[in-house]
Amino acid sequence: MGVAARSSHGTLIAHQPALAPGVFLTISEIGDISDLGTSRNATDVSVHNEDIDTYVLGIMRRDVVSFPVNYVAGDPSHQALLESHWNGDVDGWRATWPDADVMIFSGGISAMGKPAPVDGALRQNVSIRPSGLFSYNGEIIGAVE
Repeated sequence: MGVAARSSHGTLIAHQPALAPGVFLTISEIGDISDLGTSRNATDVSVHNEDIDTYVLGIMRRDVVSFPVNYVAGDPSHQALLESHWNGDVDGWRATWPDADVMIFSGGISAMGKPAPVDGALRQNVSIRPSGLFSYNGEIIGAVE
């Protein structure tokens, strides 16, 4: 019998505001999360004396992490997001998936928006620009040895 797929439901994002080092606060009311991915630019270094293409890969780049929250004005995790964005802080972030994988990274909230549809929930859209080293399941990623 093969391994069964897992639901991503239950993935958590926690925020460690610059003003509260050492304390991660799980953000409540998060909707669909995108994108906790990485990529590398490919540079073509093909040469005339070979009959096949060749590439080198550049530095690792992280995508902007974005998610909506069902906005609750009195919620401490939502208030901390707003304050960090207004202050331009670079904060700590932790993503925890249901399979127990954990990514910890730093970054700033590059965009926030508060759509107010006629027929829908009051939301706050959050975009985080990761910056610097990060850890994945305890392993530091991005350090040059």
